[in-house]
Amino acid sequence: MVKIVQNSLYTGREIFESRDKILEWAQSTGKNHGIVVVINRFDYANGLRERKDKLIMGCDKGGNYKNKNESLKPSDGNYTMKVRCPFRLRSVPSGIGWKVMVRCGMHNHRLDKDLEGHDILDRLKDHERKFVNDMTKYNMAPRYIIYALKDKDPENLTSITQVYRTRATYRLGKKCAMTKIQMLLSLIHQEKYMCWTRNRENLNIVADIFWTHPDSEVDEYVSSGVNFLLHIQDK
Repeated sequence: MVKIVQNSLYTGREIFESRDKILEWAQSTGKNHGIVVVINRFDYANGLRERKDKLIMGCDKGGNYKNKNESLKPSDGNYTMKVRCPFRLRSVPSGIGWKVMVRCGMHNHRLDKDLEGHDILDRLKDHERKFVNDMTKYNMAPRYIIYALKDKDPENLTSITQVYRTRATYRLGKKCAMTKIQMLLSLIHQEKYMCWTRNRENLNIVADIFWTHPDSEVDEYVSSGVNFLLHIQDK
């Protein structure tokens, strides 16, 4: 049986200003040492049954593994499987902040050497997601979004994969609220094509639309007086 103790990593007298700061610190510490820290329980003081503010954290390998495919067996080599890991952290209010206590610092599984791409750790914070969405709206390339995030916070660990996923989710949400012609114009603008449109007389309705790649020779023909006819019928 594997037995790894990490008490010293989470033992200290540091007081955190909020629960979010505690979770951020615990997950960052865990990631640096091969584990994923998750929330097991989150209580608010509501005056009922003497319930108090409390945050219980544990390893994502805690709990029972429910195998839907009997051909697969739990193993230390498969990081996604639960093996009843007993690791527990408890956080409660202390003065003007929150303190952390180690309830059980032991893991009963091998630590993972590479957590890049893990579903839980790869979630962007709300302000990071908003920033990526805003930059996507203005067609900023993913690599420049990464540069901007790291420029604002040198310790930011956002990966290019996270940015691509967030961009895809944002664009999917925008698509659902668009008509076909709005979606077409959005893609033309996104890919930086040259575009000409003509509306119906006295109406804000597109009657004709023409687009071309900026590096093509079509715009030279158009500027020289050559006429193009493009007919699209939506059936």
